[in-house]
Amino acid sequence: MRCTLATLLLALSAGPALACTTAGTGAKCVTVDEGLRGGGAGHWQRAPIITTPPPLAVGVRLDGRDFNALVGTAYLGLPPARDGWVYVRLDDRIYRVDFRTREVLALVRD
Repeated sequence: MRCTLATLLLALSAGPALACTTAGTGAKCVTVDEGLRGGGAGHWQRAPIITTPPPLAVGVRLDGRDFNALVGTAYLGLPPARDGWVYVRLDDRIYRVDFRTREVLALVRD
């Protein structure tokens, strides 16, 4: 009984000191209660609004832009490319583009 009581008193008195491992270094120890009262929680941050640029007009040339030429477009429900043009994906849109001149021929899917 005495051993249990002594252990309990020792644990209760040494609790705060043992809870902070940096107490001996001079650093401040912050408990959960103090951290929540500091006002750091509960603030909402605004997410940036991502805007998609307007679609390209017919006749515009794709010079120096990053784009992906699409192959195997049957899974997209598109007819196969022919007559020197290809499908191009740019800004989540699909265009029909002349392969040689990179001129936009049509907006296929917006």
